[in-house]
Amino acid sequence: EEKLTGTSMKLMLELLPLFRVPGTKQNPQNPLIASPDFEARVKEFRDLFPNQKLPSGKAGRSNIEDLKKKLAQFLTKYPKYDWDTILDAAEAYVEAYRKQEYKFMKTSSYYISKDGESDLASDCQFLLEGGDVNDIQRSYFTVI
Repeated sequence: EEKLTGTSMKLMLELLPLFRVPGTKQNPQNPLIASPDFEARVKEFRDLFPNQKLPSGKAGRSNIEDLKKKLAQFLTKYPKYDWDTILDAAEAYVEAYRKQEYKFMKTSSYYISKDGESDLASDCQFLLEGGDVNDIQRSYFTVI
């Protein structure tokens, strides 16, 4: 099975504006959203979260349709993040809260975005700038 590398995906995203549909203001879809494995990746993201009620009373795993919509919006707003980065960030986030018995953990949907803010985007940016996944885990429970 052939897969695009992170470098080739970034190049495609840089070239997207060159392929506008004449007479429209729309860009073509992000290739991560249009790819045939989008739904499998959404499921992979969802499966990182605990299949149980969190201490807040909400399910850790949001429903798949909501996640598809939220992750499509996320990938459109933040096209520089690839699936590997997204999944690494989410895995570190969940692991940090697992150690604390999921106390104060956000649901999978709220981790993507809530009230216009995205912990997922912050964690992805941290990783892109050379941050370590272990630092993500520590950052959620560091008292200043």
